Amino acid sequence: MPHLDLTDPAHAYFFGFAQTDGSLYAGTGQKGRLMIELAVQDEAVLHEFAGLFPVHSRVSRRVRTTNFGPHRSAVWTLCDLSVRRELVGLGLPAGPKSALVAPPTVPFSTRDYLRGLVDGDGSVGFTRTGRPFLSFVTASQPLADFFCAQVLEVTGWPCAGSGCARWWTSRATEVPGTVVLCTRVCAEHDRFRTGVACRTVGRAGGDGAGRRRRWAVDVESLRYLLTLAEELHFGRSARRHYLDPGHFSRRIQRLERDVGARLVERTSRRVALTPAGERVVAHARTVLAALDRLPEAAAPREPDDGALRVGVLGFGAADRWPALRDVVTAAAPGVHLLFEDLDMDDQYDAVRRGDLDVGLVQHLGAVDGLEFRTVLRTPSVVVVPASSPLADAPLLTRDDVADEPWLRMSSAHPRFRDWVGPAGMDGRGSAVRHPASIPAVVATTGRIGMHGAAAAAFFPRPDVRFVPFDAPPVEVAVVTRVADRRPAVESFRRAADAVAAG
Repeated sequence: MPHLDLTDPAHAYFFGFAQTDGSLYAGTGQKGRLMIELAVQDEAVLHEFAGLFPVHSRVSRRVRTTNFGPHRSAVWTLCDLSVRRELVGLGLPAGPKSALVAPPTVPFSTRDYLRGLVDGDGSVGFTRTGRPFLSFVTASQPLADFFCAQVLEVTGWPCAGSGCARWWTSRATEVPGTVVLCTRVCAEHDRFRTGVACRTVGRAGGDGAGRRRRWAVDVESLRYLLTLAEELHFGRSARRHYLDPGHFSRRIQRLERDVGARLVERTSRRVALTPAGERVVAHARTVLAALDRLPEAAAPREPDDGALRVGVLGFGAADRWPALRDVVTAAAPGVHLLFEDLDMDDQYDAVRRGDLDVGLVQHLGAVDGLEFRTVLRTPSVVVVPASSPLADAPLLTRDDVADEPWLRMSSAHPRFRDWVGPAGMDGRGSAVRHPASIPAVVATTGRIGMHGAAAAAFFPRPDVRFVPFDAPPVEVAVVTRVADRRPAVESFRRAADAVAAG
């Protein structure tokens, strides 16, 4: 039974790496020995390779003396006749191989095989002047031709490879696809998070060294995935998009490679989403809905002098809201207020974009283009399960909760960490975006969270307690755009000042 399926990203990556940085020997009795040696800091990758084969292998360490001092490395060794025969059949000859290796003749994951080749005998990164480059050195003409074909496909820029082929994107500013190719080669997979898979992603000598690249979203493939989630049938899904079923299937496979996870389980009888696929579909619906609203956002709006769109985060101005509203409506009798719900990620940007006229938000510090008027300060509390030993404490300090499990809070503002503390940013689970959800999440998970004391009146639950916390208070402010001086908006600013003073 074959050990390798080169359409599997992990197997394709391994084979490309083994062709360029591995050694295969026939050995005594023709049993064969495969060896790959890496620097000791990349040892985890060798253990991942070992996990691909259901046969015995070992990872050992060695130290060699060099002119530059001791060099510590990790060596993976696998001895198995069936594996040796399979590797030879796929295109990894035993013995001297540098000029003999060639791309597999069986179907394989092109992207991951290319990553393996480059991680074995190439490099990718940025020059001193900030230009992206991709380099690959080989004595194999077939591998050089394959590499140059991939360069041409992605960048549209031809490269010549003969003998010892090396291609540098020294004219990177003339090749827009170069960054795409570098990103494509270095994109991380869950199986290979560490080690050689991303050795030289960052800018040489810069702050971005080793930083993960952003994925370029293929919007149409996301639409294809949503259709497949509805139909659970490749043929019907392809027909809805007027595509050949084979092309449709390849687009889904490409999307799976891009996100680094299998999204769809395929058998001869059924198609089903994997757990990862269900999560991606849920996010894809949100992303595509937002994209579909872009024309609406760009369209000119009909003037409506009587409406003021007000976004509210959590409990907003709490018990001061009636007074705030009365001052606004008294100063601007013709105005009518429209409510929008805000979350912690979007509380400032929704106003800055112009989606809202006014926001009642948590004030964390200055934001360019926005003006804040404080309307309420409420003490901080820790929301804990009613069964927690902390539930009856008169006051909690950071030392009291340092070892407690925190739920993870979401916020795009850098000063949010200063208020909530590291525990609330680095906790486990999905990030909580809506303050109103915090008590329910605490009750569900048994973790603790932070809130303002006013939440006890507006989001009460019998299974949680709101315990006073020795931390900076929650400051609620009216936020508006600095340049917006319409009378109704000005009335909101004056109302905030009046309510805060009263």
